[in-house]
Amino acid sequence: MTSKQQTSASVEESPKHRERETSITETLWDQVLTAFKGIQKELQEDARIRGMSNHSVTPTPPAPPRTRSVRPADSSTPRH
Repeated sequence: MTSKQQTSASVEESPKHRERETSITETLWDQVLTAFKGIQKELQEDARIRGMSNHSVTPTPPAPPRTRSVRPADSSTPRH
C-alpha cells in the first residue's frame, strides 16, 4: 500500500473511528450516571431510615443572640 493509499484509508476510517469513540464515551457516561443515581438512591434511603430529611445536608439552627450583660473583661481598665 502506498502512502497515498494509507492516507486515503485513514481518512475514510476517521469518521467511523470518531463515531465508535463517541459511542463508547456515551455508553461510559450512561454507566456513570446509572451508578450515581444508584448511590444517590441508597444515600436517600439511608437518610430516611436514620430519620433525616430528604435533603442531603440539613441546615443548622442559628446561634442564640448574645446578651450585652455578659462581657469579657476590658484589658485596658486596671482591676482593683
